[in-house]
Amino acid sequence: MTNTPRFTVPHISRRFLLQSSALALGAAALPSGLLAQGKTVVTHSNWRSTEMPDIFLKVFEDYRKANPNVDLQVEEIGFIEYIKKMELSGQAGALPDTFELWVPTQLARFVEEGWIAPLDELVDADKAAGNDILGSYEPWADKGYKGSTYVLPSLGLTNVLLWNRTAFKEAGLPDRAPETIDEMLEFAMKLNKPPEMYGLGLDGNGPELWLALAWMFYANETRIGRVGGDFQINKPRAVETVQFIVDLVNKHGVVPSFTTTDFEKLRSSFAAGRVAMMPDWNGVPAVIEGLKPTFEWAISPLPKGKTTGAMLMGGDSTYAISAHSKNKKAAWEFIKVLAGHDTQQAIADKWPFLITRKEIWDEVQKGTVGTSDSLKIALEQSRRPNAYDTYSEMPPQLLQAVDIFRTELHGVVANQQTAQAGMDKVAAQWADLYQQWDDSYGDLGDRYTR
Repeated sequence: MTNTPRFTVPHISRRFLLQSSALALGAAALPSGLLAQGKTVVTHSNWRSTEMPDIFLKVFEDYRKANPNVDLQVEEIGFIEYIKKMELSGQAGALPDTFELWVPTQLARFVEEGWIAPLDELVDADKAAGNDILGSYEPWADKGYKGSTYVLPSLGLTNVLLWNRTAFKEAGLPDRAPETIDEMLEFAMKLNKPPEMYGLGLDGNGPELWLALAWMFYANETRIGRVGGDFQINKPRAVETVQFIVDLVNKHGVVPSFTTTDFEKLRSSFAAGRVAMMPDWNGVPAVIEGLKPTFEWAISPLPKGKTTGAMLMGGDSTYAISAHSKNKKAAWEFIKVLAGHDTQQAIADKWPFLITRKEIWDEVQKGTVGTSDSLKIALEQSRRPNAYDTYSEMPPQLLQAVDIFRTELHGVVANQQTAQAGMDKVAAQWADLYQQWDDSYGDLGDRYTR
């Protein structure tokens, strides 16, 4: 199954912000004046509206019109600075009433520090009134931590394969994506004409390199992090997968500049026709379309190894309520709007995010959502066997954990150590991170509940 996207949106994404200069904090700071006369004040912070300003401007305006007795005060910050500021605000006891929360690096810490409020009573009250909030979301969507609900999920992600249909035709390949990993390598070698074009692009250096690599572990019937209390990254099949990735770079030469390349470089290279295939997150067609490639291209589910595989993250964007909020009921009603049907549908009309609400997927299947063609492929990928949340398997100190893996992987690529030695080092250093966590907060246990 292939698809050539036919929608156009601005070229901006959170992944771009991760690699860009930090945005200034003062552009849209929270109002500092007195409470509006006779109104309930709800303060809110997020990064998503910096990426989708038109969509969220309407969401905020519609909410204000529908709730004239609420003074909604919104702070909008680019992703990198947002993550930093929310951490500092939590430490200072100064979090806004509601805020966007990135599950991989924030949920566990914010709960353990007592910075966010559990939502169980609010969920139960709505359910008793006939509104089953949690039942509206896909099972994979992150909603809680250690048995309690703390967030309402909005957007998730899986990964798909982008491929250059024009280059495939010119190389005499079938007009379809490779169906197996072996075939992916075969196609990549036939497409490979460096430096003009490389057969395959992989992110080996960016902060989200797992979007390019995790699925190959899962397709090889192995895992990445700590599963059932046991580290997987240095097990035989995981090491075999690492060696396969290294061989793509060193032995076969089909991957360009692996240790210095991130997704922004790869996306630009793909759009310029210099990379023929590239695994990436399912929302990337909107980014590629914004780069205006001059050739025909498509997206497909990922190739199969011993089985299928995909990274599946349900908590790319969620909404929480501060533990110190004095207006939790009003805050609850607001985050229900942010994670609700109308907001998610408006996003899906322009961006092929992995939407968390079930009814939106019904509309996708009917083809009534603007990005239905791309989302159908993402849905197919997300519902395949062996689609796991990589981040939930890794230490909560996620950015440190990624840095450790990247450093040791680069050592393997540079022939400074074997794949086994490198992954043994990763497992040992990740064990230290877990121990640091346990020393501060106790046993992590079952990290997320869905």
